[in-house]
Amino acid sequence: MGIISPPPGGTGQLPDIPVPNYTAQAQAEAAGMAAAGWWDDLCRKLWEYVGPGLLLVAGMLTSLVEPLVGYGLQILTKLQGTTSPTYGTVMQQTLSDLLGVEITGASFSSGPAPGGLHGPYMAIGQEFLQFMVNEMKSSASGTPAGGYAAAAQWLGHAIGFAVREGNVELILEALPPSLRFFEGLRGYGVNLAHALGLGRLTHEGLRSFMKILVADPLGYYLNDLYHPAVFNRDEIIKAWFRGLMTDTDSQKFLSWLGYDPSVIPTIRALNKWVPSDTSVVAGWRIGALTPAQYNTQLTARDVDPQDLQLFNQFSMFARAEAHLNTAIVNYITLLKNRWITVPQFEEQLQSLGVDPQEIKWAEQEVAAFYNFQSHELTSSEILTAYENGLVDLDYYTAWMTRWGYSPADQAVLQASLLIKQGELTTKEAIAAWRLRIACLNAKAKGQPVPPGFDANCNPTS
Repeated sequence: MGIISPPPGGTGQLPDIPVPNYTAQAQAEAAGMAAAGWWDDLCRKLWEYVGPGLLLVAGMLTSLVEPLVGYGLQILTKLQGTTSPTYGTVMQQTLSDLLGVEITGASFSSGPAPGGLHGPYMAIGQEFLQFMVNEMKSSASGTPAGGYAAAAQWLGHAIGFAVREGNVELILEALPPSLRFFEGLRGYGVNLAHALGLGRLTHEGLRSFMKILVADPLGYYLNDLYHPAVFNRDEIIKAWFRGLMTDTDSQKFLSWLGYDPSVIPTIRALNKWVPSDTSVVAGWRIGALTPAQYNTQLTARDVDPQDLQLFNQFSMFARAEAHLNTAIVNYITLLKNRWITVPQFEEQLQSLGVDPQEIKWAEQEVAAFYNFQSHELTSSEILTAYENGLVDLDYYTAWMTRWGYSPADQAVLQASLLIKQGELTTKEAIAAWRLRIACLNAKAKGQPVPPGFDANCNPTS
């Protein structure tokens, strides 16, 4: 039997223990303090008494920090050494080592120029650039030989600079660690070298210098020495055909272009001028070429000898077609003008061997002129006929209608005809015509007809 007896019966249901809501309690307490005025009183007293003290402490701290910052900046300026007497000597030696050019240092020893510290730097830049110009410039500058000399001079300067850099690096590596107090200065120089040698603006600024004194003259020199540009294929073949180039030179130039000497005769044959097929056919037609010469010329123009007969037939077909087309046009003109009848037209085309369907097409082409009126009197002819009493004003009006004149324009032409014939003389009659023309214009625009005219603009009174 155990020391502790098990609990009697089941465990039962555990009671619910409420968890306090501390957030709600804090909100209630804060609301109570705010309602009692305690918080407002605390904030007011804090800013009335503590605020001035904070301002006083901040002012004291600022008065102590400002001299420290000022002294620190002065110390950094002194550490840079830009105003020290030996600064010019250090820069002279450093830049001379970096640029490979002897910098005199006179600019630094004489003090800053009116432009500030940029004045000495500008003097050094001018000194370096002048040195480079003198190095690259010679009595033959701008010529091919001068370009070669300038390129050699530039490469010598670059090689000397690289050798010097390698020597310094080797010496520093050979020194024991305790004696490598030059490494800091070397790192300073390396930074300057990167800024001078890799600056994009420096490259852009010196591009014209390198192009004019080195690149272009060197290109002239190499072109003059090695002749890299030669004639193209067509120029070589043309010069050889005209006798301007020897056979040896033409083969040499073509071989430079990559052509095998064994194919050069073929290239010449392919580029040789020959008359066209049309010219050969024309010479045969006019009897300038015999049949044998005609066949020889066609064979030279890549016509297979087995196809010569067929080629001749097609040449004859082409000539026959040209003659046939001319004949058909002439007969169509005759039929349009009714100088021949339709049976005569058909008979003539049938005698030429024209297909019946094509004859039908030709007759359809003529039908528009043959079966319908295609000509009528001109305006001047009608006026002459009116003067002679052969036609009246209605005939003239019908002609203008067929030609598409508007009613108002027809009235203008009618009035002009009457004035020329002396039938319209008084100002009142001319004014009446003017009103009728205005009525026709208004009607054409969709406006109402003026009073005194009917729907057709005829006067009612």
